[in-house]
Amino acid sequence: VERVLRDKAHREEAARLQEQIHRAQKEWELTFDVIPDPVFFVDDQYRIQRANRAASALLGLEPRQLIDKYCYEVLGDTAGPLPGSPFRRMLRTGKEERCDIEVARLGKVFDVTVSPLFDSSGTAYGSVHVLHDITDRKREEEALRRSEASYRSLILGATYGIFGCDVNGKFLAVNPALVTMLGYEAEADLLA
Repeated sequence: VERVLRDKAHREEAARLQEQIHRAQKEWELTFDVIPDPVFFVDDQYRIQRANRAASALLGLEPRQLIDKYCYEVLGDTAGPLPGSPFRRMLRTGKEERCDIEVARLGKVFDVTVSPLFDSSGTAYGSVHVLHDITDRKREEEALRRSEASYRSLILGATYGIFGCDVNGKFLAVNPALVTMLGYEAEADLLA
């Protein structure tokens, strides 16, 4: 009788633990899938082991269709990893690595963070890749660069004098036309 009761208690405890594991797994899956940025788990051979919904939506594939595909093929359309890839650097350093990656076929630029996953002995067996879409920011930065270049070109090419000064009237910036108008040899002489 005692053995039967012990066995029953063990089965009940095992069932309770199994239910806790199942509930924790479901919570993890729900959390993983609500992350708005694409997230991939990649093994040490560059193969995707898991992808969240944002990743599958980005690539137009079901998460299960991404399993065992090489991350460099899926994201970079390349036949092998790029020499400076953050994943390759992470494998070498064992530390988190970041970089911007342009995915031409998607017309997007991503800030990619690759964080190592370690086994109990401290060996990196894969990584977590998180992609954050920075396409709009990159376009705005490029537009600002073009605008600044046009502005500089306009100021430097103007035939009339242009300057900026502080509250005491000291020149902070001048264009070549003002330097010539005031009879100086170089901008540095006027700003001294």
